[in-house]
Amino acid sequence: MELLATEDARSMRAHIEKTPEYMALLSADEGWVIHFTCEDGFTPTWQTPDELSRGVNVIHVSHKEDFKNIMLHIYSKHTEKQKQDLCLG
Repeated sequence: MELLATEDARSMRAHIEKTPEYMALLSADEGWVIHFTCEDGFTPTWQTPDELSRGVNVIHVSHKEDFKNIMLHIYSKHTEKQKQDLCLG
């Protein structure tokens, strides 16, 4: 699991691309990149279908500074290969 805070798309891609290496070191079947942001106009950056099939999962947690109306943007092998948005708040 890798936790990030307010990363741009290029940085997110770098973390997603590095995740399989970490998974191999730990003999893990899946890895998670979890990104927290309170950035206005946020657009999620996702893993490729190949990365997803290799067990790389991504969650973006977008929120306001007061942590009201938290939105989870999830793309994982557990969401039946569909992106899923959940609103908590």
